[in-house]
Amino acid sequence: MTGKSRILKTLLLPGLIAALAIIVAVGGGQPAQEAEAAPTQLTVGLDMKTTQTGAGTYNINSLPAFESCVDVSTSVSTGIFYVDLFVLNASNLIAYQADMTFDTGHIQVLESLVGGTVSETPKLLGASTNIVNLSESVVPPVIDGTFNAGALDTSNSPHSGHGVLARLKLQGFAPSAGGNVINYSLEINPALDDGITLTDLAGNHPGDTTGADGLFDGPFINQSGTIALNRPDGDSDGFSNDCDNCPTTSNAAQTNTDGDSQGDACDSDDDNDGIADGSDNCPLVYNPTQDPAACLDSDGDTILDGNDNCPSIANTNQANNDNDSEGDVCDTDDDNDGILDVSDNCVFAANPGQENWDADALGDACEDSDGDGWLDSVDNCKGLANPSQTNSDSPNDGFGDSCDNCPTVSNATQADFDSDFVGDHCDDSDLDGGMDFNELFSGTNPNLKCAATTAQNDEPVDAQLTDMNDNRGSNVIDVITYIPHLNTISPDPNYGARWDLDANNRVNLLDVIKFIPVLNTTCTP
Repeated sequence: MTGKSRILKTLLLPGLIAALAIIVAVGGGQPAQEAEAAPTQLTVGLDMKTTQTGAGTYNINSLPAFESCVDVSTSVSTGIFYVDLFVLNASNLIAYQADMTFDTGHIQVLESLVGGTVSETPKLLGASTNIVNLSESVVPPVIDGTFNAGALDTSNSPHSGHGVLARLKLQGFAPSAGGNVINYSLEINPALDDGITLTDLAGNHPGDTTGADGLFDGPFINQSGTIALNRPDGDSDGFSNDCDNCPTTSNAAQTNTDGDSQGDACDSDDDNDGIADGSDNCPLVYNPTQDPAACLDSDGDTILDGNDNCPSIANTNQANNDNDSEGDVCDTDDDNDGILDVSDNCVFAANPGQENWDADALGDACEDSDGDGWLDSVDNCKGLANPSQTNSDSPNDGFGDSCDNCPTVSNATQADFDSDFVGDHCDDSDLDGGMDFNELFSGTNPNLKCAATTAQNDEPVDAQLTDMNDNRGSNVIDVITYIPHLNTISPDPNYGARWDLDANNRVNLLDVIKFIPVLNTTCTP
């Protein structure tokens, strides 16, 4: 790993995540279906054959064919080609980094395209324009055999679903004489210091199944891909023998229904159901029972019923938000959260609790009610725009500084007994040195600084936390009252909230220590 990429990982990426994210991922079954069904778990991989075609090309809503091999001709476009690093089924992704290795001498990395405003650049799981490219510098081109790609979305909008993380622009050089039969490779390389690290909004690293190093542990699609540089094409269909799924049969479409090693043009069992195509009543649909209904197209959407995720409702795009067996147009629960779409306040965002703080038509999981770039489900000031999400108290109480009645003191309840917009945890209403929260807990009067008289215990409610005998003084006599109560915990019968000055349901030396600043002092009304 290069020194530059190591610095990126160990210094730049965590630093930016701390600074920006603090203010603030393949299935089994029958063989033919396995090749066509989208993976339902967090998956990372390389799509070796990618072309620059236009805007909207990078939204992976259904599983396409992720090629593991790309043909490169150094006589065409000076050997330029593109490879996508992609992720499927991500949740709340905010940043990533990836170490990749490649064969040196005949390949170099020219550019890592991540985010930005240019339509031709791939996005970090969406159309955000606030993505910082943290990839290793490619000026001059990277030729040392290792490359580190990385990005961080600073818009504070976590990304879920499928998408392209980075589009790598590479260049192949003509091999030396006699070298036309050499394959070169590009590989996601966990053997390096970093491998792949995905980071979500909470700062966790999804896909780290060992939980030890933060690295993504798989599964991968095409963890290693082949670059066929100036390789022969025996059937002249535009694919070298190395990348051609039918190297002796011309098949420019490279159609491969069952996703195995052979394309349909040379596969005797295109759907891999164990019945040869010549005898199969439905050769392109996995149908070992030979059910005649499997090869109908009941809804006329060009997708045969056996492969159609909504066989009775036309849906050529086969959109399937939750990647289950039913497409969106016929799925009664499109986000698979147990709430039917007709009753779900977020149809495409799983929210089984149906949280909806403002009681409108949209749930917190799919609404940004204040327009600050944060969904209500994660916004620490719902209804009040605060794009920075700054939260200064520790531990964080869930309320951002913009709406926290005690910005520097953790107070999840936001209690404010006198409704003065200063929370009880940081409000000393009577200026007697005791916060309202502690006085309310111990039973003293938060609105009375001193006892009404100097007579002992003549008032039903004490005024001052440290004036245990109600005589306007704090001295050793008050401390002595602690002796029967020391080292007791609620509900011990000797425990008493009156002696629990720090309101932690325990009377101990920490409570007694609070007398030190006021010992032998008197209170002046």
